[in-house]
Amino acid sequence: MRECAEKYKLYIQVLPVLLLTVGCGINQGWFFILSFLSHILVCRLYDYPILGNMWTSSLYRKSWLFMMVFIGTMIFSYFFNQGDISEIGHYVERMAPFLLFGIIAKDDINIPKIVWIGLIVSVIYICFDTFMHPHYIEGRLMGTFSWPLGLASVLITMLPFLLFGIIMYGKENFSFCCISFIVFVAGCHIIAMTGTRSAVIVMAVVFFGMLILIIKAQYWKLLKFVIPILLIVGFGVTCFSSNVLETRMHNQLQNDGRVYLMQVSEQIFKEHPVFGIGTKKWGEVYHTRFELPGREKNIQSPHNIFLQSANENGLIGLSGFLLLLIFQWHTMLKYGVISMVDTLRRLNWIGGMLLCFSAIIVYGFFDYAFFGRYVMNLFWFYWGLTVFIIQRG
Repeated sequence: MRECAEKYKLYIQVLPVLLLTVGCGINQGWFFILSFLSHILVCRLYDYPILGNMWTSSLYRKSWLFMMVFIGTMIFSYFFNQGDISEIGHYVERMAPFLLFGIIAKDDINIPKIVWIGLIVSVIYICFDTFMHPHYIEGRLMGTFSWPLGLASVLITMLPFLLFGIIMYGKENFSFCCISFIVFVAGCHIIAMTGTRSAVIVMAVVFFGMLILIIKAQYWKLLKFVIPILLIVGFGVTCFSSNVLETRMHNQLQNDGRVYLMQVSEQIFKEHPVFGIGTKKWGEVYHTRFELPGREKNIQSPHNIFLQSANENGLIGLSGFLLLLIFQWHTMLKYGVISMVDTLRRLNWIGGMLLCFSAIIVYGFFDYAFFGRYVMNLFWFYWGLTVFIIQRG
């Protein structure tokens, strides 16, 4: 048994991280259990500490502090607005990937690469599932999701990581990068087919951010690789998805529903500025007071995560949310600059994480998927990976 464990050590060691990544990528909680069980097995075989080493990091502990401030402000507001306390419990539950990542992460394996492989597997699964069940609503692709927005939000959260992995490992694993590139292009095509304008805008932001990182690192050879990717993706979207996007853009110009939702949010905030109307009550208030013929129907959010936070939990809850985001961005920018100086301006994975978080936050200005289980699990998983990368140096 011991000889077999040593022989396949490189494969066994990566199982916990790989399972956790796929679990977040395809939204299957039982993968989290498998990840933890495999972690216990790895610890028994190779004498790793069960609780891992990340808890000794000051950044890891600070992260928990700001996470508790985020939750604490919502709980404080709850006593005044009587929102849905179970939804706040769900927000805590969705922090599980961060906790689990802190336990299973090990310094002697290339975790960013394992995460990259796991997300490739996840996107392949989503693409295959979507192609096998190509359900549409109003001409927009939604696959097995309940709405096109859900499908687009999940892909927009994972594709930036795939793109950065292609850049990082292009020379090292050319054949695998070719597979990743095909998956990336397929994912972009699906996003365009969902007709989600905001997702297309975010992908443009991701490409622009990628170009800035490459220029900042003075890695001119990569431009020869990134520009063809941009051209191929743009050509594919234009050829296969132009009708969907054109229709959506035309609808947007004719009747911009988000403008009305912003007006509703402004009115709600004026009436309940400090504590808000209560967690998960936005849809109920909108349906009762603001839903009009010809306007947006069955809406549960103002399609903006910051407006939603301000409306449901007031300035108290919004301040906790903003403090968390400011802490995260300050940390990534601070260590990202230090890392680029230390590595002679070469690209590093902190830059990749900046791309991923940029995609999530920019998308949050247009849609509300951030507070859903799928995207929030990936958000906290990414933050666990970011803390690990910074801690390892």
